Amino acid sequence: MNDDDRTASLITPAVLARMKTQTTASPAVWLDHLAADAGQLPVMRLAELRRALTAQAELRDAGALAEQAGALDTALQQMDFGLLQARGWWARATGRGRDAGAEFTRQFEHAGQAAMRLEAQMAALQKNHQSRAAAMERGLVEMELEGRSLAQTVEQGGKWLQDMRAQLQRGADAATDAAARQQVQEDTARCDILVARLTALRGVGEAADLARRQAQDAWARRVALLPALPALTKALAHWRDQLAGLSAADGAGAALERPLKAHRQLGDQVRQLADQCTPLLAQNAALAGSLQALGLQLQAAGQE
Repeated sequence: MNDDDRTASLITPAVLARMKTQTTASPAVWLDHLAADAGQLPVMRLAELRRALTAQAELRDAGALAEQAGALDTALQQMDFGLLQARGWWARATGRGRDAGAEFTRQFEHAGQAAMRLEAQMAALQKNHQSRAAAMERGLVEMELEGRSLAQTVEQGGKWLQDMRAQLQRGADAATDAAARQQVQEDTARCDILVARLTALRGVGEAADLARRQAQDAWARRVALLPALPALTKALAHWRDQLAGLSAADGAGAALERPLKAHRQLGDQVRQLADQCTPLLAQNAALAGSLQALGLQLQAAGQE
């Protein structure tokens, strides 16, 4: 089965391409075909696909992920390992070491809460991806096919109009009475209607192509986030293991070496995740703008 026969929307341009312009053809005949079929099915399907892409663009999980990554990064930077180095007889006599250890524990717990919120957002993003991946990828393919179908319809419609205008010119030259001239004027007005319709269809096709490319870029950036999430989950668990139970009594340099290393590595990974979110959020904003523009074009074509 070839591409022209797969969907009703793809049949239309192929059928129209095979139709022969007869010497008796008039703009009214083409207008009937246009109103009943040409371009309508692709436009309707593009409107449905736009709604699906809009729902995808309006997901807030990437923004929430960036927000929680930033919050954890701030909490990690605020943790003061110097509090664990309050040692000596003065610290023991004044209780400073005990107070410093309690303050470090508070900071660790605060960062731990931020880490749990980040983990929840990572899980939400992964869940959304799993539930939407197949539909999203299929929708992007459909959008490209419907765009091609619409472009074929516009191209064929332009050829019809060119033939019709040539016929109208011959008819105008041959018109010898008022009735014939009136018919030429009416058919010319019909051609003008078709020009407006094909212009609207062309606008839909161009806007749909831009929205599709923006959606592909946004989806690719979203997919690029996924490999970092399991590694970050592992780093969070390692960080908890290394820092849990630290106190002022552990303030010697050797005792802090491994916890500090885990702490710094986690901070690096969290910042990398936040950096990856930034272009995704920008791309989502661009996608939202292109989808809005597509909506306006669909309205002009009688949809949405």
